[in-house]
Amino acid sequence: MSAMPRFLLVAGSDDEAFVASEYEPVMSAANSKGTYEIIDGLSHLEVINAPETARAISGFIEAL
Repeated sequence: MSAMPRFLLVAGSDDEAFVASEYEPVMSAANSKGTYEIIDGLSHLEVINAPETARAISGFIEAL
């Protein structure tokens, strides 16, 4: 598991394609280096252009 990189997963809480609340419990079993940002009220595609997404990505990169 040490070879797996840190990563950021950004999803909307109203994602109609996936169950956003299940990302962390499922994926953390395979890689404990994840950061999960679930943005309240956004759908699967709305998260792409949301300012909250840009902030989450910027914060993740700055913390590296």
